[in-house]
Amino acid sequence: MQIRVMALGVFRTVAAEFVVDIRDNACVRDVREALESRLSVESPGMLDTLARSAFAQDDMVLKDSDPLIEVDCLSILPPVAGG
Repeated sequence: MQIRVMALGVFRTVAAEFVVDIRDNACVRDVREALESRLSVESPGMLDTLARSAFAQDDMVLKDSDPLIEVDCLSILPPVAGG
């Protein structure tokens, strides 16, 4: 199945969104791994940021172990710092 991942923050310097192919009955970890494979070729400097980023669906932050049931779009939330 295909999942669209909307890029936020620093990820927008690479693309506005990513489309990744993952197996049916996948979990968030599978999306992370698919993006890791893609970024290792396109933008290896983003791998550390990806490792520290979260994924969200609508207004809920997801865990890597959360299953993707009837999901076609996620957002990737990079770590932020503020004052």
